[in-house]
Amino acid sequence: MLFWAKSNGVALEEHTADVLAAVRALEQKNRQYHERELWGDLKLAAFLHDVGKVDPVFQQKLKNNAEESSSGGTTISHNLLSVFLLNREKLLSAARNPGAVLGAVAFHHWRDYYPDLFLGARVDEVSKTARGMLEKREMWETLVNKLRHELQNLAHEYGIDPELISFNEMWASYFQYNSMGNAGLLLPPYLLSFLPQKLIVRNIQDDRERIFITGNLMRCDHFASLIETEDPGLSPEDIEHGIYPSISELHRSLEEDFREKAAVRKEPEPSFWQRDFFASAPDLGEGSMVFIAPTGVGKTEFAYLWGAGRKNIYLLPMRAAVNAMWQRTRRAFNKAKEGFEGYVALLHGEAAMELWNASRDPNLEGENLTRSLALARHLAEPYIIATGDQIAPAVLRYPGYERLYAVLMDSCLVVDEVQAYDPKAAAIITRLLEDIHNLKGRVLLMTATLPPFVQEEISQRLGLPPERIINFLNTPYGKMLAGQIRHHLQFKVYTKKDKQDKSGYPDAESYQNMIEEMVSLARNGKKVLAVFNTVKAAQKAYGLISNLLDGIEESPPLLLVHSRYTRTDRRKKEKDVEDYMPNGRAPQWGKGCLVLATQIVEASLDIDADILYTELCPIDSLIQRLGRVWRRAARQPSGTVKPSYTNVYIMTEIEELASGCGRVYDRHLVALTGYILARYAAGDLELAETENVIENLLTEYTDTVNKDYSALYELLASAPQFYLNEQAKMQLVTLTYSILTLAWKHGRKDIGSYLKEYYDTLDILDSGYCSDRKYDAQRLFRQVYTVEVVPREKIEEFNKKLKSFLEQQDRPGYFDFNEQVLNNFTVPVDFRSLSRHADRQTLTDIIDIDHFNAKTIQKIRRWLQDIWVVPASYDNQRGLILEADDIGEE
Repeated sequence: MLFWAKSNGVALEEHTADVLAAVRALEQKNRQYHERELWGDLKLAAFLHDVGKVDPVFQQKLKNNAEESSSGGTTISHNLLSVFLLNREKLLSAARNPGAVLGAVAFHHWRDYYPDLFLGARVDEVSKTARGMLEKREMWETLVNKLRHELQNLAHEYGIDPELISFNEMWASYFQYNSMGNAGLLLPPYLLSFLPQKLIVRNIQDDRERIFITGNLMRCDHFASLIETEDPGLSPEDIEHGIYPSISELHRSLEEDFREKAAVRKEPEPSFWQRDFFASAPDLGEGSMVFIAPTGVGKTEFAYLWGAGRKNIYLLPMRAAVNAMWQRTRRAFNKAKEGFEGYVALLHGEAAMELWNASRDPNLEGENLTRSLALARHLAEPYIIATGDQIAPAVLRYPGYERLYAVLMDSCLVVDEVQAYDPKAAAIITRLLEDIHNLKGRVLLMTATLPPFVQEEISQRLGLPPERIINFLNTPYGKMLAGQIRHHLQFKVYTKKDKQDKSGYPDAESYQNMIEEMVSLARNGKKVLAVFNTVKAAQKAYGLISNLLDGIEESPPLLLVHSRYTRTDRRKKEKDVEDYMPNGRAPQWGKGCLVLATQIVEASLDIDADILYTELCPIDSLIQRLGRVWRRAARQPSGTVKPSYTNVYIMTEIEELASGCGRVYDRHLVALTGYILARYAAGDLELAETENVIENLLTEYTDTVNKDYSALYELLASAPQFYLNEQAKMQLVTLTYSILTLAWKHGRKDIGSYLKEYYDTLDILDSGYCSDRKYDAQRLFRQVYTVEVVPREKIEEFNKKLKSFLEQQDRPGYFDFNEQVLNNFTVPVDFRSLSRHADRQTLTDIIDIDHFNAKTIQKIRRWLQDIWVVPASYDNQRGLILEADDIGEE
């Protein structure tokens, strides 16, 4: 008799062999990280994980080409059924951690109805199953004997006792009258109801062993299924690459890269301080650490050397930044080891399209798309570049999170630019670093700015000594940079009122005057970057400047870039911006230009402007924006002359401080940033971080904004121009967040609300919070509820394009459909911005494709089911224009 594992004809013996082969491949490549006994337990779990598939009901479903019922049907699922088919005594003697092996077998799949099986309305199904097995004991014993015979050779190959597979009459008898929840044999890892028991019986070591066995069983099971069902040309050995560039190869590659870039920029070759750093302190490359350094000094190369010789997972907050880092890492590692660029994986929500585009670019030597996607999603490659939302939500311990944690515990995890996350996401990142460090993985937090409360929390939770929190400016390699001045700043306090009507605000300039000034600078040859907090504010400025430039001969280019474009338009715009304001290469436009943007430029675009106009925003975001102007100075030898002209203007609006206050950014954090900078400009701010100084500043700030912001506006309007060096930037960040921290500790809920979100989230995570679904965990991490929309005015054009596409395709594929149709019409929008559009519809309600064949119609409707049609306008210059206010958009 042959037992089946898959409805496509894969035998249970074949699937078990593939899973065990994947385990063996992992052991060969990662055996140094774990004890031999744990690898033995993982093999036991792999050998036993699917024995429940001998169930005749399950076998019949496979023969009928039907999947196992997600509702549980009349029997419990095969993985829970496996518990009834294990010899308890032999498991106790064979396994180092038999409880972890049993839990891995039982929960390597999770179903939504499991809580009911353990605690709720469906507990009787377990009793019914147990009674049925006892009544048909001979049949089950016959099935088990046949399976044992089928797997006997495999068991001997891996040193496993085949007698572990056995009908467990004792457990079947017990479960006739007792629920799985009351038995204490199985503690569901995702149910809060079992939290007290889990806290009692588990410690960090036990949890580590459970995650190792369960997570790697999931990895191996999923990878074997991938090979058996999707046929991407892979074998079980491909589950882990396990080969990395050596330190010497990395040194050679990075030196070559430095020389090439310096030659293009016609600059002196920069020092290879990263190599010297780890040569002088090799122990720092062997553990977790925090690294704080300004933009442009080489943090990425630092991370490459820190993680050398081990799997690296590199997290960035934005997709555009991840795409750029992916390309950069591919180039660097191909120089280190020829052909190695193919082993750098890309992982984010649109990775499939990015890889598809790369596969079509002859300059990138694109890999096989199916293979690349599969290896990225299964975390098989040695270098994985991902957005934070692909990894960090595992902290919320949704069903199956162990698969990610099992990879991370054997990896080097790099988290870059933590300041770009909101307080809840920053708390989740903090807990992620703690978890992986405790699981004996290595973590590196890299950032240009780090609020002291985050630094303190990470330091305490990870037990990092001071020497593992590195501020680059305090090292011998960065001290020369600490006093470098790249930015000459001035506040611009303006009013929305026109230039003739400034009643009540005599010191404020008009918005129109400020816009005219930007245009004048661009016409005089300057590359001007203006960054706004919301899309709406950026679009408004674009409209005014377009009118000013209309009819002017040889007017400088005007570009607008934000999140509300179709993907086709946004890709083109981002490329144009980098061409007009390149960082370190000759621009395509040799004269002045004007780029208007939102905060997407803070980390995702590699540009270098001459002059920056920026709305007032939180201090760490402001410093990120400063990093987009005069970046060339960071590459110059120490002692570079500071800018002779004002190259940064901080725009503050009298009517509401800045766009997005209270929605995109915490209002008090924005106001406090302006207050601290104005005091610094006036020369009456002590940068010392003593408790006395912080207490006095909190009191003075509270007095200034006690009733309204008029005193703050006066302070900003009267502030003189000022310079900022790199050291002062770091100190100002620390001081600003220290004041917020003190306000929070004093119970000032209004001023300290930013920190409250951070600490409240940590408290929830520390209490053992579990998310029911991965999707919900990701949504909580992002705090963004993005939907895809198509403007109603584009529907006629969309229908024509759709029909034309379908008429040219015999078998339409998603990637072609996405590139040729969707990318030209859909725009990502925060759905809260659409609340006023009560008459929105889904795209499937409007499309006209009824005359095509039924399979095509079904496929297209599935691809379009979550896309909305909204009454908004769109053009490829301004993007999508909504009447509603922007909420948290880039």
